[in-house]
Amino acid sequence: GDRAPERMNLFEQQAANRRKSRLLVVAFMLFFAWLGFGGDFIAWQYTAGAEPGRYRHAFPWFGIALGLLAGVLRQTGRYEEAREMHVSVLELRRRVYGEEHLRVATALNNLASLLHEMGQAGLARQRSRQAIGLMDDLARLAPSLAIERADARNLQGLILQATDAAAAAREFGEALDQFAALQADPPVLA
Repeated sequence: GDRAPERMNLFEQQAANRRKSRLLVVAFMLFFAWLGFGGDFIAWQYTAGAEPGRYRHAFPWFGIALGLLAGVLRQTGRYEEAREMHVSVLELRRRVYGEEHLRVATALNNLASLLHEMGQAGLARQRSRQAIGLMDDLARLAPSLAIERADARNLQGLILQATDAAAAAREFGEALDQFAALQADPPVLA
């Protein structure tokens, strides 16, 4: 469709250059998406039998994309599909980072929040306790996790308030104490 460059007027040349630039940008975007998604997808597929923490991909986009998709599904009321995505994110993070990592604790907490929203209080409580336990263990090494720990305790309080008001009050109190300690002595972030 395009005429030879020597026969185009200035406006036609500019339009042709814009088309070529757009194609180049799209090609770069597709390449980097393939590099990121492809690498994480391969890791997700082939690390099932590997020892935890063995694989650390520089582009964790596949896990991020699954998490974002889970959030979209949750917001649109497709809770069962969102749960499946959250479980996939948790499995991927366990394979990539091992059991003791903040991203694993965050995935557990996200799953607990969804399960609570779905009315599955027992499972939500279990996942929330796992997340809190892991965050407490990690906080011994990294005090800067205080905010995440307090947020996890708040979620546990929300989960418990319908069935065990006293336990919920303890969790909310623990979260408040953690926020107060943070305000009094904020962690130094490197």
